[in-house]
Amino acid sequence: MIFGAHLLPFAWLYQSRAYLVMAIVIPMVSLVVGVNLSEDHIFVIPALMLFLEMIFSVWLAWENKWLAQEAKITTTAEQ
Repeated sequence: MIFGAHLLPFAWLYQSRAYLVMAIVIPMVSLVVGVNLSEDHIFVIPALMLFLEMIFSVWLAWENKWLAQEAKITTTAEQ
């Protein structure tokens, strides 16, 4: 939960929707799953976190690629 919560300031700093959404989703999902999980299935939490981090990484890569293309179009249009 701490990992997800620490992403919130980066949402403001980088003006990133990925950081904002994942800063809310990660703690909420880990709380709900952690509370409702039996001790026998505790391994689900790290697997879930790995899955969420992969989604987050892909989303950030896509967001950065989109911003780079937008910046390239803007600089090309100015010339």
